[in-house]
Amino acid sequence: MSILSDYDIRKAIKDGRIILSLDISSDCFQPASLELHLGNHIIRFNSDGESFDQFYLTEQILTIKSQEFLLAETLESIAIDNTLAANVEGKSSLGRQGIFIHISAGFIDPGFNGILTLEVYNASPITRTLRINQKFCQIKFQELKTPAERPYGHKELGSHYQNSTKVEKSKL
Repeated sequence: MSILSDYDIRKAIKDGRIILSLDISSDCFQPASLELHLGNHIIRFNSDGESFDQFYLTEQILTIKSQEFLLAETLESIAIDNTLAANVEGKSSLGRQGIFIHISAGFIDPGFNGILTLEVYNASPITRTLRINQKFCQIKFQELKTPAERPYGHKELGSHYQNSTKVEKSKL
C-alpha cells in the first residue's frame, strides 16, 4: 500500500474514488492527508458508563470535561471505493491540548460510505472547549495493491456502520 499525497487525494476526488458530502476548502489538504470538521451530533456517556445522552448542539461550542469520553461525528460524510483504505487520526494541535481523537478503531475499510463516528477523550486535567465546524481530524488514504473483492457493506460482511448518517454508539 502507498499513502496518497495531496495531489493524489485531489485526483481521487475528481475521479470519484473519494466522495465527500461537502466541498472541502484548499486549506484542508495537507501534504498526505485531508482534514475534516467536527459535526454537531454528540453522544455523551453518563457517569454509570452504561447510559448516555444523545443530542445535537445548538451552540457552536462543545465543552469536554477532564477525563470525559464522548462520541462525536464528522461534519462531512465520506465514501471511498474498493481501491482505497483510510485511517482517521486526531490533529496534533488538539493532541497537544490533551484531546485524543480516535484512540482505537481508526481504520476505514474500502467501500465505506457515511459519517465518521469519532472517539473523543479529554486526557488533560482541565475542561476543554471545542468548536463545531473546527478542523478536528485528518484522514490519510492508502491505495490498495488490488481492489477489495468484498468491500465494506458487502452482504456477507455484516458491516454495522455502512451509510451512517449520524454519530453511532457501538452496535455490539
